[in-house]
Amino acid sequence: MSSMPARRLGLKDRGLIKKGFRADVVLIDRDRVIDNAKFADPQKTAAGIETAWAGGTPVWENGNTTGKLRGSVLKR
Repeated sequence: MSSMPARRLGLKDRGLIKKGFRADVVLIDRDRVIDNAKFADPQKTAAGIETAWAGGTPVWENGNTTGKLRGSVLKR
């Protein structure tokens, strides 16, 4: 799902979970994941998202941010 776009964009260290690659991965519980945001409260986080990694670093664990900001601009 992500290797073809990464390859087409020339992102050599993205798109696969592999040693030396920069992983952006979200671990969800598909039986519990639900969007809790409402029109009146759009900032409410979803339930069932266990962990998220950006650039190989955990940025979300146990329903909270880890405080590590790993976003970056991708360039060819």
